[in-house]
Amino acid sequence: MNAFHPASFFAPLISSLNQPILPLTFSNVYNVTEQNSSAPDVEGKILAKDSYGRQLGTLMDAVTVLIEREQLPGRAAISKDDKEKLKKLLALQKKIEATKLEAITDRLGRIKADLLTLKRKDRTSYDKLMSSLQE
Repeated sequence: MNAFHPASFFAPLISSLNQPILPLTFSNVYNVTEQNSSAPDVEGKILAKDSYGRQLGTLMDAVTVLIEREQLPGRAAISKDDKEKLKKLLALQKKIEATKLEAITDRLGRIKADLLTLKRKDRTSYDKLMSSLQE
């Protein structure tokens, strides 16, 4: 390519314009706007402290307690339709708990692999770490 070719002239400028279109993120991104919330600033602050998952988990735990207490003798009978709805909620809670356990198992698998790598590459640091874990 000759020095007067347009690509030669713009090449240094173009190479500095490198920006990923979809940068990698490690969590879900929630866009809280005035179109989907009456108070996006408040909702954003709440989400910064307690995720939707934590909020829903707390509600499910509380509703589960109410469902279990409803089974006590002397309570008014629950309709068959309502019982099915409650059973679906309890089934969902069990699935969520199973997913949490799977996540723990996966995380521990990654930790185990990291420990084995550390043991192979830096035995001194590995031994110190293992010693501190036994305290």
